[in-house]
Amino acid sequence: DRLEQIEKPTRAVRDYLNALNEAGGLASGRKQPKMISPTDPASAWTSMAHKRAQFGYGLNYLIDTEHAVIVDVEATPARTYDEVAATKTMIERTEASFGLKPDRRAADTAYGTGKFLGWLVDEQKWPAPQSDTSS
Repeated sequence: DRLEQIEKPTRAVRDYLNALNEAGGLASGRKQPKMISPTDPASAWTSMAHKRAQFGYGLNYLIDTEHAVIVDVEATPARTYDEVAATKTMIERTEASFGLKPDRRAADTAYGTGKFLGWLVDEQKWPAPQSDTSS
C-alpha cells in the first residue's frame, strides 16, 4: 500500500507540485523535493542536531537587535531556499509597515548564498562581513 502511495502521488501532493509549477518554482531552477509528505506537501523533510528526520517547518525572525524586539516572523518549510526568500519578505514588509530599515544584518551561514548577498547589495542593504571558516 505504501509503495502505491509513492508511485501514485496523493491529490495534495499533485496540487502542491502543480502550484509550484504555476508559480515558476520548479521552472526557475528550484529542484523538486526528494521527499514529499503525502498529507502536508508544503512541509520539508529535515533533521536537526542528530534527531530523527521528520517533516516540518522553520520559523524565521527579523529582530531589532538594538532594542531586542522581534519585528516580524515568517514560517517556512525547513529549506534554506525558503528561509532566504522569507528574509526578503520580512525586510520588505517591515519597511512598508513600520518604516524600519536595517542598518546591519546578522544571520547564520545559510543566508550567505551568492543570490541572497546579491539581492542585499542590489537593494543597498549591505551584507554584514562574512567570516571564512572553510580552512
